[in-house]
Amino acid sequence: MSDTNDRPSGIARHLMRFSRTSVAYAHDLVMAAVSFPLSLYLRLGDDMWTYVRPELLQGGTLLFIAVSAVVFSTMGLYRGIWRYASTDDLWAIARAVSVAVVVFVAILFVMTRLQGLPRSTPAINWLLLIFLLGGPRFVYRVFKDRHLGNLLQ
Repeated sequence: MSDTNDRPSGIARHLMRFSRTSVAYAHDLVMAAVSFPLSLYLRLGDDMWTYVRPELLQGGTLLFIAVSAVVFSTMGLYRGIWRYASTDDLWAIARAVSVAVVVFVAILFVMTRLQGLPRSTPAINWLLLIFLLGGPRFVYRVFKDRHLGNLLQ
C-alpha cells in the first residue's frame, strides 16, 4: 500500500522546480560575472591591472551580467533539468552565449567604441562561458548517472 504523503504535492513540485530553476539561473549569472574579468586576464595576464581601466572592468562585468540575464532567460536555457542535460542543451548554451556576447559587444561598441577592450577578449569570453555553463551540467549528469554510458543519449 502506498502512502500519498511520500510524494510531494503539485504545489511542492512546482516550488522545487522553481528553486532548481532559480539555482541554475543564479549559477549561470555567477559564471557570466566570472567569465568577463577572467577572459580579460587570460588575454592580458598580469598586465590586465595596468592596461584595463577599472571602469571597463567593473562596468563591463555588470553590463555582461545584465545582457546575459536577459538573453539566458529569453532563450529557454531553464526548461529542462540538469540531470537530463544532453547535447541539445549544449547547443542551446552555445546559441545563448553567442547571442549574449554579440549583444554585449554591440552595446559596448555604442557606449565606448570598444576602447580599451582587446579584440580577442569576446572570443575568449565566448569559449570560456560555454565551458563554465556546460561543464557543471556535464559533471552533474555524470554524477547523477554514475557513468558516461548514457551521456550522449
